[in-house]
Amino acid sequence: MAVTNVAEQTRLATHAASGSTRLPLWLDGVLLVSAVLVGAAGAWWVYEGGGMAGLVRHAEPGQWVRGRVSVTRHPPFYELGCSDWVWRQKVKVTNPWNIPLEVSDIRASCNCTQPHLESRTIAPHGETWMELQATIIPQGQPTHVQVELRCRSGHRLVHLLSVARYRAAVVESADATSANPEIQKVDFGALWPGQSAERRLRVTMYYDPQHPESIPGGCRVEPLAKQITASVGALRHVEAVHGGAVGRIETDLVVKATAGQTAGNESGDVRLVVQYPGGREETLPLNVAWSVRSIWQWEPASVFVELEPDERAVRQVICRLGHAAGVPFRIREIQAAAPWLEARAVPGSEMSQGGASVAEASQESPQKTSHVPGDDADHVAAAYQQIVVRIRADAVGDWAAQELEVPTDLPDQPAAKLRVAVKRKAGIKNESSKR
Repeated sequence: MAVTNVAEQTRLATHAASGSTRLPLWLDGVLLVSAVLVGAAGAWWVYEGGGMAGLVRHAEPGQWVRGRVSVTRHPPFYELGCSDWVWRQKVKVTNPWNIPLEVSDIRASCNCTQPHLESRTIAPHGETWMELQATIIPQGQPTHVQVELRCRSGHRLVHLLSVARYRAAVVESADATSANPEIQKVDFGALWPGQSAERRLRVTMYYDPQHPESIPGGCRVEPLAKQITASVGALRHVEAVHGGAVGRIETDLVVKATAGQTAGNESGDVRLVVQYPGGREETLPLNVAWSVRSIWQWEPASVFVELEPDERAVRQVICRLGHAAGVPFRIREIQAAAPWLEARAVPGSEMSQGGASVAEASQESPQKTSHVPGDDADHVAAAYQQIVVRIRADAVGDWAAQELEVPTDLPDQPAAKLRVAVKRKAGIKNESSKR
């Protein structure tokens, strides 16, 4: 449509020259709603402690605040010379917000840690104390613990701790750079009668350079069994750990055990005493154990005879006795062990030699071995003797068992022992009863 009005033409020309145009009404509404939302979000961010408080460290050392969460990272705690198994520490709990906090729940990252608050209500920018009690962690291995305090307002106070237990301890490895777990038992394994074994261990002792009373001054060792001897070396200072915050002293502990003459398990204790200034002492117990091998090898390993219900005759079982080290020997007179049991050596078998291994000669023996004391050879030239075991069936009831002792002419060796057991079958004991 043509414009004929001169005034209208002039207004349109002026509006076009200014370059402005009116926005649609729906777009104006969108902009208004966006501005309101941005303003509300900013107000919430400031109220909840956001802004720069969420990007920089808070006034409390090690504390960070963002939104409704406050995280406090504590410096590592070192427990020095602790003899008990409970660790206790107090930490400060700070409320960084402008509102009071009421703690409703306390949670720890491990079940071994038990936190206790002095007060569950914390005033704005106020503080309280929290006591932590935990089971002591292994020697030299830091444990990281997180304690979280949840408040009714939705705020959370998180405390991060690193706890390390440093005390005198006996460790297996000689590597000074690794965190070795402490040991409380030394097992020498299986030893031959009269054999000695030795183990060299390392003793680590930690101390606080700021507290001279925590610096060990000496060590002594106290064996508590006659088969065990022990000695401790001189103390030596090694490099400090954790940036010099903890010092370390080491020494060597040598433990030696000598096996007895009787087969079985043996053990004893050693006490390592660490001495501190002022007369304070710390005792480290160490158990030493070993087993004594049997030098006698039986074939079969034991005798078991099953009798018929009406059997009254004499049963004979031929057994072979060998020395694990291949030492020739003779059997002395065997005393009667029970009215139903007797045994004797077979004449002419005293010096019989066998080239097979003891393991091959006694496949069913639980005590069989193919090793000579101090030797790793798979076969030995063992000296064997034959023994006749006689069982009087008429003197046995339903069940009988006896350990037969066989003495030899070896003065320093214990008697060989053979277990003999007899069992009578259940049933009718005479033929007339059967018919």
